Amino acid sequence: MDWIILRWLLVILVSLIIIIPFLYHRKLLMECRRNIERYKIEGDKRYRDLANLLPQLVVELDANGHFTFINDAGLEFIGYTKYEVKNGINIFDIIHPDDLNDFKEEFMYLMEGGINKGQEFRVVTKKKSILFVVLFLKVIDTEGEFHNGLRGFIIDISDRKKLERKVLSAVLETEDKERQRFSEDLHDGLGPLLSTVKLYVNQMKSSKVTKEEEKEMLDYANELLDDAIRTTRNIANNILPGSIVDNGLIPTVSSFCNHVRKAGNIKVEFNHNIKDRLGDNIEINLYRIVIELVNNSIKHADANDLKINIFLDKDSLMLEYYDNGIGFDVDKVKHGLGLNNVCNRAQSLNGDYQFDSEPGIGMHFHLTVKLWAKKLQD
Repeated sequence: MDWIILRWLLVILVSLIIIIPFLYHRKLLMECRRNIERYKIEGDKRYRDLANLLPQLVVELDANGHFTFINDAGLEFIGYTKYEVKNGINIFDIIHPDDLNDFKEEFMYLMEGGINKGQEFRVVTKKKSILFVVLFLKVIDTEGEFHNGLRGFIIDISDRKKLERKVLSAVLETEDKERQRFSEDLHDGLGPLLSTVKLYVNQMKSSKVTKEEEKEMLDYANELLDDAIRTTRNIANNILPGSIVDNGLIPTVSSFCNHVRKAGNIKVEFNHNIKDRLGDNIEINLYRIVIELVNNSIKHADANDLKINIFLDKDSLMLEYYDNGIGFDVDKVKHGLGLNNVCNRAQSLNGDYQFDSEPGIGMHFHLTVKLWAKKLQD
C-alpha cells in the first residue's frame, strides 16, 4: 500500500516537473507574442502618424490595387474620404483612362519585383480634375519575403507641367514673332532694294537709254546692291548676333550704343568692368535683353537718356538699366512680347530680376546672374 502511494507521488512529481516549465514557457511565449503585436501596432501607428505629416502622397496597395493605407495628403489630393476609399475606390479607379493600360503594365511589373522608373501618369480626382503625378512604388518586403502589395510615394507634378506649358507657349510665341520680324525685314528692307536693282537692269536693256545714262544706272545699281548686302548682314545679325560670337558682349553692346547715338538725339551711357568672355549663351541672352530694353525705351517710353551698367562682382554678374521715359505701373502694366522676352531670357539664365518704375519717373531694370549656378546648369 505504501509502495502504491509512493508510486503515485512520484508520478505527480514528475508531471509537475514537466508541466510547470511547459506552462511557464507557454506564458513567456504568449507574452512575447503580445509584445510583438503591441510593438507592431505601435510601429504602424508611428508610421501612419509620420506619413500623415508628409506633404507627399504616401500609399500602400494590395495585389488588386486597393488602398490598404493612404495618408491625409493623399486623401486631399484625390478628393475622396477614408470611407469611400475603404469601401471600394482603388488606384485603378483614379488613373486617367488613356493611361490605364500603361499603368496596369507598370503595376504588374512592380508586383513582380521590378525596379521603379518614376513613371508619369495622369490622375482624375473626384471633382474630375486631371492632375499629373510620378509614381515611386516598391513591392512590400518584410524579412526577405515578398508580400502581395506595393508601398511608396506619389508625387504631384501638375504645377511643373503647367510651367512647362507656359514656357513652351512663350517660346512658340517668341519664335512666331521672330519669324514675323524676319519676314518684315526681308519684305521691307531687302525686297525694295532688289526690286529697284531689277528696275535699273531692265532700263539698261532698253534701246532708249544712252551710254551715259546706262553708266549712271549701273552705278546706282551697284550702290543698291551694297545696301542689299548690308541689309542682309543686319538681318543675319538680328537672327544670331555673330559679332558677339566673334568679338564678345562688351564690344557688341558698345557698337550697338554707338548706332543708337547716331540714329537720333538719344544719350546712351554704357559702363562695365568685364575683361574676359562670359560664354556664348550668357552673352547672347544679355545682349538680347539690352537691345529689347533699349527698343522699348525708344519706341514705347519716349526716352532719350539711357544708362546701361554691366558689372562682375565675384561670382555674380549684374545688369542695371535705366531710362528717363514715361514709366509705367509695375503692378498694373500688361507685359507685351518685348518685356516677356526679357523675363524669359532672364529666367533662362536662372537670374533674379526686377522692374522698378512709376508713371512719369522712368524705368529701372535690375538683373543678377550667379555664374557658378549657371556653370552647374550648363
